[in-house]
Amino acid sequence: MFVSKEKRIAKDLLKHQEPSELIDKRVIYQLLYKPIEKIKAISKDQLDEIFKKYPVLSDLLKLLADFKTLLSSRQSSSLSFWIEKANTLELKEISSFITRIQGDYDSVTNAIDYSYNNGLAEGSVNKIKTIKRVMYGRNHFDMLRNKALQLEAMKKDKC
Repeated sequence: MFVSKEKRIAKDLLKHQEPSELIDKRVIYQLLYKPIEKIKAISKDQLDEIFKKYPVLSDLLKLLADFKTLLSSRQSSSLSFWIEKANTLELKEISSFITRIQGDYDSVTNAIDYSYNNGLAEGSVNKIKTIKRVMYGRNHFDMLRNKALQLEAMKKDKC
């Protein structure tokens, strides 16, 4: 009964509105990661219509593209300009992101300026934590140590 009632309400609402094309929000999310040319589910004309209806989305995508360029350019001096530009959007989510960047500004500028990171160490720690979770309550530390070393040796043998 609930579903039929909802369908009836939706049908009545659609009668009083101009026809519109529905685009899945997952397609819009893809725009955050890919250029429009690589997304088959949406055309340039459809995207222009979305931008007319939601102009903040256009600004947001431009801001994201600028941030990607900033990261790849390896010039952290542009970060403060990008932050000022992002603050003009006055979006809660962007403001939260900017607050986090400003809270750890030195680390962010180092991440932009330098190509190396601690990904290898973090990967090893993550692997050990996963093994630990699987073995929880079953064995002692020695068994965890042996299992981690055995998996590492197997990995070296495959290479």
